[in-house]
Amino acid sequence: MAHSGQRSFGRVAGVARSLADAGRRLGTALLGAAVPALVAIAGAALVAGEAAEGPVAWVDAAMETSVTGGQGLQWAFHVAALVGVVGLAVLAAALVVEGYFDLE
Repeated sequence: MAHSGQRSFGRVAGVARSLADAGRRLGTALLGAAVPALVAIAGAALVAGEAAEGPVAWVDAAMETSVTGGQGLQWAFHVAALVGVVGLAVLAAALVVEGYFDLE
């Protein structure tokens, strides 16, 4: 007989829990790597004078830099921003799995 008020998924819930836990750890690790890198790269660009005239324009130019063939601070900023976005996506997917399977 099923318990009222709580879903019983059995083995699926165990897999979902593992997936959600791994997603939370991976997403947090990616964000933990990206945020300090973004701050450090932006600070280095300001100190080096590359972004002194227009920081917003520098960030815009950095995001237009090619990820595969770039170099320098703008390329590093673009890669760090991409890592941050992937970290957010992984963390969001983990939270969706937790919500769908009523995991706490």
